[in-house]
Amino acid sequence: MRWIKWVHFLSLDVVLGAVLYQCFLYTSIMNRWPELSFMSALAAAVGFIYVVDRWLDNRLHAPADERHLFFNTHRLLTVFLAIFWVFLGGWTLFDLPISLLRISGILALFMLLYWWAWSQSWFSKRHGLKEFCTSVLYASGIFAPIFAQMEELSPSILFLWGALVLIAFQNLYLFTRVDVLLRIVEIFTLLYLIYLAIYLQDFMRVVPFFVTFGIHVVLRVRGLNLRSAMTAEMAFFSPLLYLMYGIISK
Repeated sequence: MRWIKWVHFLSLDVVLGAVLYQCFLYTSIMNRWPELSFMSALAAAVGFIYVVDRWLDNRLHAPADERHLFFNTHRLLTVFLAIFWVFLGGWTLFDLPISLLRISGILALFMLLYWWAWSQSWFSKRHGLKEFCTSVLYASGIFAPIFAQMEELSPSILFLWGALVLIAFQNLYLFTRVDVLLRIVEIFTLLYLIYLAIYLQDFMRVVPFFVTFGIHVVLRVRGLNLRSAMTAEMAFFSPLLYLMYGIISK
């Protein structure tokens, strides 16, 4: 059980969930698996961002949960992890196409702006703004290889991007506060996913979103704790259902 907690505290479950969602979306849109360099670059970016985010949180505020306390008591480990993510990201730079590097550079600039705004306490003035901005950056990072190869973005791709933004926002806001806004987000997300399934006329392409969404609703109803936080991150492993279905159905 201890190593599972460490995986969660180091946000390795978040990294794996992001990579799985990229594999699911890339295969469903591009009809092939993403290159290893795409997955490695995403893993490095998400892993490094979450490490820096915890450092910044602990610098600005007293540790508020076990994950932040872990970063305070295992500083050397988190430094080594950050270095690993930097080296992994640096290695992938040589294999990424120029179009993807451009998008990655733009996202990196927005990430720096996000951290600056957070350090200035701008996000504390608007409930949910930090979580929403994080969700947009998260979804855009996962979609970056897809955006980089598209001369023109179709409505279906933008709708799928929107679905990912919504379930990421649901995840982040759930562990910030449970209020009326969360209920509104849940209702809107459910209606959005139903519309998306009808629009795409392919329910299997929406199943991972429904599963991730449903798990978060159940967690909200049953109450939140460390175990539910770990389960919420594992909910982003739901693309395995689509990927396994694709392998079996061939």
